[in-house]
Amino acid sequence: MEVELPDGRILEFPDGTSQDVMKAAIGRLLGKAPAEAAPQRTFGQTIYENIIGSGEADTPVERIGQSIQETGRAFFPGIARGAAELVGLPGTLGELADIGFEKLGIIPQGSAEAARSPISGRGIRAGLERLTSGGTEYKSQDTIPRIAGTVGEFIGGGAGGRVGLAGGTASELAGMATEGSALEPYARMAAGVIGGSLVPRGRPAFAGDDEAARMANLLEAEGVSNISAGQARGSQPLMRAEGMLQATPQQIDDFTAATMRQLGSSDKLATPTALLNVEKNLVSQMDDAVKGVSIVPAPSIGQSAMNVAKNYANRVPAAQLTPRIAGIAREVKALSSANKTVPLSRLREWRTDIGTYTVSPDQATRNAAHAMRDLIDDMTDTALAAAGRSDDIAKLAQARSSYRDYIGVRDAASRAGAERGTLSPTALNQSVIRSQGREAYATGRTTPMADFTRAGAATLRQAPAVSPGGVRSVSEALPLAGGALFGGGALQAGMSPEIALALAAGGTLAPAASQAAMRSNLMQSMLRDPAAVAGQTARMLPGLLAQYEEAP
Repeated sequence: MEVELPDGRILEFPDGTSQDVMKAAIGRLLGKAPAEAAPQRTFGQTIYENIIGSGEADTPVERIGQSIQETGRAFFPGIARGAAELVGLPGTLGELADIGFEKLGIIPQGSAEAARSPISGRGIRAGLERLTSGGTEYKSQDTIPRIAGTVGEFIGGGAGGRVGLAGGTASELAGMATEGSALEPYARMAAGVIGGSLVPRGRPAFAGDDEAARMANLLEAEGVSNISAGQARGSQPLMRAEGMLQATPQQIDDFTAATMRQLGSSDKLATPTALLNVEKNLVSQMDDAVKGVSIVPAPSIGQSAMNVAKNYANRVPAAQLTPRIAGIAREVKALSSANKTVPLSRLREWRTDIGTYTVSPDQATRNAAHAMRDLIDDMTDTALAAAGRSDDIAKLAQARSSYRDYIGVRDAASRAGAERGTLSPTALNQSVIRSQGREAYATGRTTPMADFTRAGAATLRQAPAVSPGGVRSVSEALPLAGGALFGGGALQAGMSPEIALALAAGGTLAPAASQAAMRSNLMQSMLRDPAAVAGQTARMLPGLLAQYEEAP
């Protein structure tokens, strides 16, 4: 096989000579060293080159890998800077105060620089920079790594994960948008505060040790959702600003479900079937507690029962008397005189009848029923104590308490507006007052449900639509006024009728938008507990200071 060289010479190779051998021979004749074969990469080296990369990024995946690597390289120094600002916060604040004093002429010019603290955020960062040969002050020029570095400053400064992510991202984006201008430091700080504040989080409890805050917090603890600051404070102007002049359907549903839970029911509505199941369960609990014990009314109980009946008869005209009150008194008296045990069926009957009369519209009837119920409770507890059944006394007390709550709920469920099974807080509160006694309610000697319904009636009460004197609220005219203002202003400015009409339509929505803003998580958190919101902002301060110090 013949091969002609560039200089005209002819080389002959035996047939079958490989191309590599011929190229090597030709290279030697021409004075060229054979090219070294590229070293074979291992599998791991191949993966590293194509994902992380070395040298120039020549594949999309490699570019992504290097971006991730650069993001981490910017993020962790940001963490260190934020932590330094957090530790040095007292010193930093002192430096800022000195700068302010210097500008006001309180201290001589140059004093602030001379008095710089070595333990301020800036001083600690300078020390870390020396220790790490500049590593902690590394800042990338790429967009995502730049944001990561600022997020690191917020998180390292104690802002927290979600707040740091939102606040740091907003701050850096604002800094990029205003970079090099006089607005940059202010844009960074404002965007950081706003971004961190908009992070969704649970609303704080209502602050204060007053009764209004206690009741609102009690309702939320029982599952009543989204109570507004205006509702909690009973402030009609604030309720109007929030658009919360009455309880929302969801709040009424939550209130009803919480009421049923307190009766031991998993039903969310006070329907007839649900209440019948509650009654059966509570009656069974009370029957179980007294099963097997002999309840014999003492002579004193029998006489007291007759006294209750006599007092009731003296206070109510004969035509309005409820005969069953006197009937129960005579039955108790007869059993006590004969020294006989009260049958369980009779005890159950007394409880049912007395429970009905505790919610009577007549005050004297309710008082007599409460007095008779106390006598029967004392009689039952005495018998259980004599039998040494202290555990059953406690179980019976709990069942009685729930049964008294049930009587109030049953009464409220029969009132107008409860047909769907939802309970009005005000109606239920009034029913509970009747079933447990006004005097007991006024002095706090009632069941926990009474306090719950009191909180519901006070906090979820509907605000009047008409102000004192018969004047309707100006808030009713706000949509119309907003439309007229926007549309009229547009016409006055010389805009076309079409644009003015569009602006007028938008203006009618302005009040609704304002109310939605007042109900927002951020605004409600501020109204509930301003200190908590201030504390959240304070946790962003080290990251914000880092932004201020980095800006030109």
